Amino acid sequence: MGNPIKGVVTVEAMGQQWRMAFPSNSLVELEEKLDKNVIEIGAMMEAGLRLGHIRSLFWASLLEHHGVTEREAGALMDELGQEVVANKVAEAFILAFPTAAEVVDDTARPPKAKAKRAGTGRRS
Repeated sequence: MGNPIKGVVTVEAMGQQWRMAFPSNSLVELEEKLDKNVIEIGAMMEAGLRLGHIRSLFWASLLEHHGVTEREAGALMDELGQEVVANKVAEAFILAFPTAAEVVDDTARPPKAKAKRAGTGRRS
């Protein structure tokens, strides 16, 4: 099962569970591969991607947990189906960038108060 709080999405194929995520190292690899920054990649996703871009995104999302090659990611994409992969990649990419509201809500929680002990000084 995935962990959306940590940006992990899972898919099951070829008899195993595959964890997809976009931590910093995966995003850097993707930026270098596509020669675009993450903002430009996000815009590409909204405008519509070529099949090769979907495979590159899928490959990058699998790097952290599986270290697959692009060709292996392509074979896995054939197993899962292109539409499933495109949807899961989009989900993982969105989870990699929490909105400002989510960050504010998460940090706005007050810390738990420690219970005070009875008495004011040392025990005699």
